[in-house]
Amino acid sequence: MRICFLKKIRLVILCYLLCSLSHLIDEAQAQEFIRLKTVIGVNSNISAGICSVEQLARIAKESNVRVLILTDQALARGEYGIWPFQRLIRKVEERDCILKFGAKRYLDLVDKINRKNPEVLIIPACEVAPFYWWQGSFWEGNLTANDWSKQLIVIGLDNAKDYRNLPIVSNKYKRLRYGFRSLFQLWSILGIILGFYLFGRCKFKYIDDLGRDLSCPNLLAKRIGVVVIIVSTMFFINNFPFTIPDEFSPYHGDKGALPYQRLIDYVNLHNALTFWMSVDSSIQNNISGVNFITLPHKEDLFRTQGYTGFSVIYGDTRTMHNPGAEWDELLNDYCLGKRNKPLWGIGETGFQGASKIDYIHNVLFLKEFNKKGILNAL
Repeated sequence: MRICFLKKIRLVILCYLLCSLSHLIDEAQAQEFIRLKTVIGVNSNISAGICSVEQLARIAKESNVRVLILTDQALARGEYGIWPFQRLIRKVEERDCILKFGAKRYLDLVDKINRKNPEVLIIPACEVAPFYWWQGSFWEGNLTANDWSKQLIVIGLDNAKDYRNLPIVSNKYKRLRYGFRSLFQLWSILGIILGFYLFGRCKFKYIDDLGRDLSCPNLLAKRIGVVVIIVSTMFFINNFPFTIPDEFSPYHGDKGALPYQRLIDYVNLHNALTFWMSVDSSIQNNISGVNFITLPHKEDLFRTQGYTGFSVIYGDTRTMHNPGAEWDELLNDYCLGKRNKPLWGIGETGFQGASKIDYIHNVLFLKEFNKKGILNAL
């Protein structure tokens, strides 16, 4: 019994020594890094916030925040068109956002503020809601925009072109794309030609000896021709500028995780980072009789691949970081080889100017105090 007891004592002492050694190694390694207080999820007055970027830099400095990651909305624009002239007869609503402000202007402004305030490093980023889809009817009073606030944070895009070309439904700022499918949208020209042909049809043609035109017009053909010309012209205007249609239309129902995977793939192609936002939140609003609904969507964490992580803490009481919950399930997928990289959890502030900027913050360990070092840490 005594020998067994001594073995247990030795095992406890050995474990203690190993833990102490590990702690000393961790401390030695930590001394190689710069430890910085970081806030992720801040909106300026470029989008939904009330503070300018310069004011945010000052507030961050006063709160001892060294890294501030702006997440203004990339695009806050929605449109609803009446079928079949959804581009011609439509209601468009656009609020303040980065693309409306100007992507280059946004990046230049952040760069200017960083030069003026070297104590705080501001990283330009954005919130992106790549897709929404319509349900119900305007005429029946139950028109609903689903997934309106289903968003990801994109961090690390380098230039204005990358912002403008973000794959977002209703993004009028992205580069126009033409291809073979564009030719099908030119059918309206044939309709206009047919309309003029019908308009000029006669029951019979007759010119008398004096050269007078006594032809009898076909009134029915003329009327049909006028209708065909008007309708074809409307389709011509509706289809202009004859670009390749977006594969994800907001009028054709839920597309699942595909629009979000397309965004993640686009961001990865540009060596930037993506973090899912507030996946277990429910947001429901009614504006001017139109419902805007975003339901919890934790399943999208499992249906998408290649993103960097997701916000596990953001103002409300959340459970995804609890032992055995979704974060552990996702990490287990990585351990089983179902994912190429582990997924990181971040704290998202959601600061718009009316609360304390650092009430939720992250601590980053950097080897160099610059954008590259911050992206590496994240």
